[in-house]
Amino acid sequence: MADLPQNAIEESSPPEEEEPEARRKRRVFLKLGSLYLDPNNYRFIHSEQYEGVVEGSKLFSAQTQARTRRLLLGEGQGQVRDLLDSFRQNGWLDIEPIHVRQVEGRYLVVEGNRRVAALKFLQEQHQSGAGELGNLNAEIFDNVPVLKVADVDPYHHLIVMGLQHVSGKQKWPALNQAKLMRDLQQQHSKSPEEICRSLGIRKQEFNLYVRTLALCEAYQRSDYGDEFTAEKFNLFREVLKAPKLKEWLAWDDHSLRAQNSQNQELLFSWFSRPLADDDTLTEEERESVRASVARDPVVTTGTQVRDLAKIIEDPEAVNLLEETRNLVSASLSSGIIAKGEVDAAQQRVDQAINVLFARAGLLGMQERSRIESFVDRLSAVLIASGQRQTRLSQTPWSAYNDLRQAHFGDVCVEQYRGLANVTLAKLRPINLFAGANNAGKTSLLEAVYLLARQSDSKALLDVLCKRARLPELQNVEHLIVLLPNEAQIRGRFDNYETALFIEKQTEPDDEQMDRATFVCQVSMQSRYDSREQNSTTILRRDLTPIIRTTGESRILCPAYLTSPFLLDRRRLEEAHDASVRLGKKERIVDFLRSTFSDRLLTIDRVDGFASGFAIREKDREEALDLAAYGDGMQRAFYLAMLFALVEGGVLFLDEFENAIHARALHPLAKLLAQLATEFRVQVFLSTHSAEAIDAWTQPDLMNLVAGYGLRRSEGGAIEAVRFDGERLHRLREAIGFDLRGLS
Repeated sequence: MADLPQNAIEESSPPEEEEPEARRKRRVFLKLGSLYLDPNNYRFIHSEQYEGVVEGSKLFSAQTQARTRRLLLGEGQGQVRDLLDSFRQNGWLDIEPIHVRQVEGRYLVVEGNRRVAALKFLQEQHQSGAGELGNLNAEIFDNVPVLKVADVDPYHHLIVMGLQHVSGKQKWPALNQAKLMRDLQQQHSKSPEEICRSLGIRKQEFNLYVRTLALCEAYQRSDYGDEFTAEKFNLFREVLKAPKLKEWLAWDDHSLRAQNSQNQELLFSWFSRPLADDDTLTEEERESVRASVARDPVVTTGTQVRDLAKIIEDPEAVNLLEETRNLVSASLSSGIIAKGEVDAAQQRVDQAINVLFARAGLLGMQERSRIESFVDRLSAVLIASGQRQTRLSQTPWSAYNDLRQAHFGDVCVEQYRGLANVTLAKLRPINLFAGANNAGKTSLLEAVYLLARQSDSKALLDVLCKRARLPELQNVEHLIVLLPNEAQIRGRFDNYETALFIEKQTEPDDEQMDRATFVCQVSMQSRYDSREQNSTTILRRDLTPIIRTTGESRILCPAYLTSPFLLDRRRLEEAHDASVRLGKKERIVDFLRSTFSDRLLTIDRVDGFASGFAIREKDREEALDLAAYGDGMQRAFYLAMLFALVEGGVLFLDEFENAIHARALHPLAKLLAQLATEFRVQVFLSTHSAEAIDAWTQPDLMNLVAGYGLRRSEGGAIEAVRFDGERLHRLREAIGFDLRGLS
């Protein structure tokens, strides 16, 4: 540790050997409102919004404190989400105290700025009634345990932070660590040896960080500087760890600069998007750049930096990399990845597979899991051909656009199962499907769900499993009878046209396909505005399906389809965790308490229970399994939790009223409508129940609802007749109109 003055840490900073109990006795307790955030904290010094503040009264100004708090919390409190979840789940854990120092009679936080910012946010939410504290006791706001740090010079202040966030357990991003090291050297004239002894780090590490920071700053001064992010620091660190790249740059450790400026410019261009939008280019030049090169950076990972270190030895490979901006192509062309190495690798893989196949009966769960990961890694080899082949994976596709202005405006199911040219016009936030049995309500939900998921064949397989009431894909020969032979679905989403086409084929496109295991092939083609994608799913007897995709692998938005007959425990657990993270779980528990059981205290996710959830009740010591409660409460808990799973997307609820008592339908509908609004979720639901229709068309909800009565025309075709929620309410009141009974 640095040679701190003996009085640097006041009574509250004990020696390292002091026991935790003794340390607690030396603490003081202050009101949260008396603690001020440090605007010069190195945690966010890399942020574009960072503004250094000279010590003085400006440290404590409302404007400075508000800006500091925004930087610490992040957008939507994303930077402290872990702390907020922990506080709500565990309360205040008295493990590591807040460190403060007195400046002009006020307390400035030295260590613990994130925790203080998170507490201040929760305090405001609590006082305004806008948020839940969970297990956090509100008394903490008046009794925050702190250690008071005596006034020390800025150098020792930096050392204290460095011990915590450079060599300690709570490390800052590497960029922030490097800036602190460099400041200790340049602003305080300390030698590398002194700094390393003070922080407890190796000199090799210090030199690498300071050199990397210099290369980062050269990048920031270049034409590509506006693309710099803290994450790029790690890429530049890999550059300076590679002797061949340092030599190629002619890097000088003494002056901290690359002497080969031409190669440095090349390196910077590979770390960046091409300058197609440079204002100095003509429109024709910009179009030329867009057409001739990829739009993404060439190098985005440390592994690619190491590959680059090999490529730069071959001038032809460098030229090809400049022309194509394709690292794989350049590597293959350079001869570095030689054909002999590829052949040798394939032989080793083949030998290993033979061994594993011969010992298949000895494989346990852990070994099978590792083999699955090997399959994923091997399938990535096919990416270079422009086609991807993978095993059936749970990895979710990302949405085309995360900043959506609207959801589905209208949908036309031109063909899907028994539906033909069924139009859903003027869709609203809540869309209700009703009709007689076999009128096509579930098929309509499936069709819109598949359109939302585009050519994601996992969604189609999920639909088949739900129809068969199976938790996962099993015997595909039993499922193919449920596959639609053809499907055509169109619509308008977020004000753009979208379409999906599905075709089942009984013959494989691939002539090399093993006919002994081949069952059928499903092709899916989707379009969103001008963007297209395709997938082909080959269903095989007793084998995992093969999925091949071309295009972007995108969905319109997060979407989930529920079945009243099948509970997906994995997705429920994900939904629960998301609800906790987004601060909505307590409201759901409050609803269950007021509607189903006033003895209910908490519902927690706990391993070892059949349902995966444990309930605590008043005056009962042992926890109960959620499965011990009625189906209605379980169903309400499940439906309400799902909204956090599809934030900003679409939720499909088949047979909404299933297991819910009639008196609980309207309160549940109100809760779900509130969650739909808060999470920006569009809802499609089907029902057999007149009481459920009444629940959704009461005056407090009817303006959110569009009802669609499904009926068969004289020719036998199914059509959807639309009613606004307001009109449904008036008709029900006037003549007892029943949306289910259209004829």
